[in-house]
Amino acid sequence: MPEGFCEQCNGKCCTEFTVYVTHADVKRLMGHLKKPYEAFITGYADDERCTHPLIKLAAYDVRIGLTYAEKKCCLLNVVGDRRRCTVQPVKPMVCRTYPFTIDGEGKLIHVEPYKCAGPIWPPDQAGVDKSVSEVRQLKREYQEYTLLVQQWNKLPKEERPNLKAFFDYVLPHA
Repeated sequence: MPEGFCEQCNGKCCTEFTVYVTHADVKRLMGHLKKPYEAFITGYADDERCTHPLIKLAAYDVRIGLTYAEKKCCLLNVVGDRRRCTVQPVKPMVCRTYPFTIDGEGKLIHVEPYKCAGPIWPPDQAGVDKSVSEVRQLKREYQEYTLLVQQWNKLPKEERPNLKAFFDYVLPHA
């Protein structure tokens, strides 16, 4: 979403949701932050409610998402009562598109107005077109990531020892 979209709720989703990410999100963030993925990514245990792809490691299974610290996304800057994303230009695709999706007819729809009212947006057709393009990009990245995780999960257990090996496997595809 464009700068300013989140003004009215002050980054509420950055404190209420786990932000699960794809390999492409991680690569963009690493390039922007000039930090290794360990600085902002956490493996989350399977809670059986989440639909993000489950990564099978030798000893346990995880989903990857942005680290939460002090009850907020690690990439959220809080100064007083003002909250802002520190990676606005490269924030994960789900953050860039929430709370919108595309319906079966290819139209942009606001899927969770009760959680994220947001201002009336997009203001014009160019904004709608940009949002539709971003949601489509998210869907493509998510599909590619899902396939990579499925391929990873089929590897012999000894070839999938830890998250480092997983990132070595998926990041070249981003």
